[in-house]
Order: sequence, then structure tokens, then C-alpha cells
Amino acid sequence: MKKKIVPIFAIVALIIFSGCPSGKKKYRKGKFPQTATNFTDVNSPYDDYNSALPEIHVGHNLIFSSNRKTQGGTYDIVGENMHIVWDMETGKLTIDNSNPYIDNSFVKPLLERLNTDADEFGAFALGYDDHRDEEVTRRFTFITYSTNDSSDRFRSRMVYYESFYTTDTAKVYGPYDLKIINKNKNAQYISFFGKNVKTINLWDFDPSELTQMYFQSDNDGQTDIYKIDIPANNDFIAFLTSDTTYPAQKVTELSTAYEDKCPFINGKVLVFTSNRPGGFGGYDLYYSTYENGQWFAPVNFGDHINSPYDEFRPVTLFADGFETDLLIFSSNRPGGQGGFDLYYAALPFKIFDWGWVVE
Repeated sequence: MKKKIVPIFAIVALIIFSGCPSGKKKYRKGKFPQTATNFTDVNSPYDDYNSALPEIHVGHNLIFSSNRKTQGGTYDIVGENMHIVWDMETGKLTIDNSNPYIDNSFVKPLLERLNTDADEFGAFALGYDDHRDEEVTRRFTFITYSTNDSSDRFRSRMVYYESFYTTDTAKVYGPYDLKIINKNKNAQYISFFGKNVKTINLWDFDPSELTQMYFQSDNDGQTDIYKIDIPANNDFIAFLTSDTTYPAQKVTELSTAYEDKCPFINGKVLVFTSNRPGGFGGYDLYYSTYENGQWFAPVNFGDHINSPYDEFRPVTLFADGFETDLLIFSSNRPGGQGGFDLYYAALPFKIFDWGWVVE
């Protein structure tokens, strides 16, 4: 019996709902696992962490830091496919690294451009269409990351890919130092916020709606979460590559006297890593929601996600047609393939919900 395949293009990881056309669709909404699940098809015996999702739009590449290529030495940013299938007849969820049918060949030159003999961490990737020129529609895909290739301090950089819908012309640019934040000590783990942004992994995402850039820095001796204001600007790449330095503000609602790291924002949900008291041991994962003009007090994700070991670099994925959205993170808990592994689990809520259901 031939299965019906319905691709959902509004999200970044390729999510496919399948079901027999004449069969009864018993499970109309997908479900992610409530407990942390090892992403076995992607992990290696070495350290695999610092993933970036939403990643390169419609490229369907999960990008993350790993020392697999150096067999335990320095870290590169590498790419793997992420393929998600929900079967409406059986209620079976499959998450693996099988090949998507959309071309992602532009990912490789971006990663080749940014990796060095030093360490590369904290990747963040985003793609969007640029409609400023009514005659030509361009698409930009950029990756921000941090590197210590010239000193023992990390600084943030960026590479980007520019392509045109009307021609086959495409080019990779960079890397560029992000001078807008690099006067801060060890400025890393960039993410973006806009109060009117429902989720950053929608196809029609508009970067002009972004109003703040978030990142971690150890300006005060311990690592805290900071932000800068983004000026009104319809050329987002020009802002990122600007020579201007913007004053950084510590986000006091999220920062403590302990280590608060790896902010990642999707819509009005911010997730991060902290070793503050009250957790389950080591670094735990927390979330905060933006309401009434401020970030609410952070909430620990609980012991179905956190462990007595270290959980690191959480990112979220909006997945319409599922009961909840997806959390991806890394952990060095026992039972993995070695070192830090990538894990995934259901978020306890929706980032944004159209109420869409497969019929």
C-alpha cells in the first residue's frame, strides 16, 4: 500500500507525516519523547555538542561542534542531516540522519570557510529571503560562531552564502569578525530576539523584525547573558559586518553569580545552560518566557531532561503538527556513545501554534 507523504516546509528540520491514503489516521498530531533520547545516528565516540537549530533553512543540516575529525583534539563545526517522520497510522516517530530530498550542497563550502586548526564553537545559523530589490530576490544564509584561532580568548565571527532565485549565481563570503560585540570578553553563543517574532524557523522569517542580539560573555569574571540593541535596518548582513561596537547590557533576569551560558531564543522562549544552585547536578537546562516586556524567572526543565551530569547548549525547533515543539541539547551523561552526545526531547509547551492538524 503506497504511503502518502506530506512535507511540512514551515519548519527547518525536514518533518514528514506519512499515512496510508485509504487507512484510518489514528494519530493526527505528532508526539516527541518526553524523556531525553540519544541521537544515535549522529553521535560519535568523541564530543558532539553545541548544535544549531534552527539551522540552515531548507538545507536540513543539523550543525554542531565535534572533535571527531581530530580524534579528540580541536573542535570543528560539522553538519549532519536531521530527518523527522511521524506515521499517522502507527504513531511511530523516527528521527535519523537519512538524506533529505532538498539540495543542501551549499552547506559544505560554508563549513569549509569557517573551520580552522583551532576550536570553533557556538554555531548559530539562519536563512532568509531579501526582497529589497523588486527586480531580484536574493537569499542569504549565515552562520555565526566563535573561534580562538588567534589567542586564548574566543571571539565571534560570521560567514554567509548569497544566492539568487533568478540565476545560478552564488557566492560564499567571510569570515568576518563581529566587531559589534567582540570588545566583550569571550563573546559567544549568539542568538536574536524580536518581540513580534513568532518563531525564527518559519519560511517567511523577516530579519528586520529582530530588535536585540543576545550572547554570553565573562565581562565580570563569571559567564553571564548579555544583549545589544539592533538598530532599525533593512540590511541585516550590513549590520552584522559593521565596524560599529554597540554597548552591551547584562540581562539581569537571567544572570546570576554562577555560570549562565548558551542563550538560544525562538519566538518568546529563551533556553540556556546554568550551574546555579537548585539543579540536578553539574550544568542544567533552563527556560524563560517573554511576557509583558520582560523575561520571566527561569524554570528548570526537570529531571526528565536534566541529569546529575552536564547538560549543555539547548536549542529549540518549532514543529507545527506536533503536540509540543522539540528541544535538542548535549550531555555527557552515561549511556551515550562517548564524551558529549546530542539528545532530543519534547518541550513542555508550544513556542507558537497555528492549531494545524493533518487531515
